[in-house]
Amino acid sequence: MPRATLMRRPTGRGLLRRRLLHGCCHVPDATVAARATAEARPELWEGKAPREHCREHAFEFDIAPTRFGRGVLAEAGATAAAMGLSRVAVVTDKVVRAQPFFETALAGLREAGLDPVVYDEVIVEPTDESFLAAARWASDVRPDGWVSIGGGSSIDTAKAANLFSSHPPPAGMDDFLHYVNAPVGNAAAVPGPLKPHIACPTTAGTGSEGTGYAICDIASLGVKTALANRALKPTMALVDPLTTHHLPHSVVAASGMDVVMHAAESFTARPFSHRPLASLGAPRPLNQGQNPWSDIGCRETLRYAPSQWEALLHVSLSPICTSHISSGSPADSLRVRWTTRPTSRRARRCTGRRHSRGPLSTMRGPRCRTAAHTRYRAA
Repeated sequence: MPRATLMRRPTGRGLLRRRLLHGCCHVPDATVAARATAEARPELWEGKAPREHCREHAFEFDIAPTRFGRGVLAEAGATAAAMGLSRVAVVTDKVVRAQPFFETALAGLREAGLDPVVYDEVIVEPTDESFLAAARWASDVRPDGWVSIGGGSSIDTAKAANLFSSHPPPAGMDDFLHYVNAPVGNAAAVPGPLKPHIACPTTAGTGSEGTGYAICDIASLGVKTALANRALKPTMALVDPLTTHHLPHSVVAASGMDVVMHAAESFTARPFSHRPLASLGAPRPLNQGQNPWSDIGCRETLRYAPSQWEALLHVSLSPICTSHISSGSPADSLRVRWTTRPTSRRARRCTGRRHSRGPLSTMRGPRCRTAAHTRYRAA
């Protein structure tokens, strides 16, 4: 049998390994014959043929503006005031509300002359009922802006409450399926702009602060679905790595696993060029597929994450790195953050030549064999 007939398209680990080693190509990653066909007929990729016969050849960057850095959560008040807000709904859960960084954010809102009203009834894995409960609360409180502080559940709840309180469905607030994705819901268009929303994530891996998705369970139908619209995308995201220092070790480890799964999923997704070409001037969909831009973050995450598992999972070590990936945006936008905390003088003064100086290092050369050297002090 000819050797060519024995070759198969790599899948699973083989596909992941190939893309890690050789990068990606926005031409579909099928076979050499497919690439040759694409090169022989460039009109299929350059839009020269009738559009209904063309494949997609472009992708979009469409993520929320993001301010990243230690201590930026304290800027929530100044940021909201700059947006012209006066009465803001602060959405969180009871666990996050008890953390010291929440009081820091609340104090910043008050110092900026704002009137923060706290909603702390967010539940893990939100449902249609919890979304509507927050929306009814917002209809009574009537805020002119939103600040969400917490994980993906808090951010998604703020998005949904903002949507349903700003533009209630024509049939009434109970018509939750009006805005839900098809085929579960009606996927109705959002009729107008929403109120400004400042998203402040405290965990890694969710990416909700950068996308137009709000995920929930619909118990009556037994499905998990989403509200998906660009209008749901937060106005600004404040990503403060210091919030991760107050999280339980198990939460940090689970967030790290979430980061890796999102990166692997995005890295091995069907390329954006497999889709039919969008109509002239139309925005690309929220889920565009694997593309060269998102591959940059995915590749780096998958290369470095394995070296961090010991530091994340070892009970005697403080959490040293938290990766935050905003996935689900048109280009599967990725923002990786690494926060580190040395715990010994030896870790701070060791300068072993074979120890990598990068923030993701866990190398232990012959001149440094301490577990503490898996920590790198960020500048």
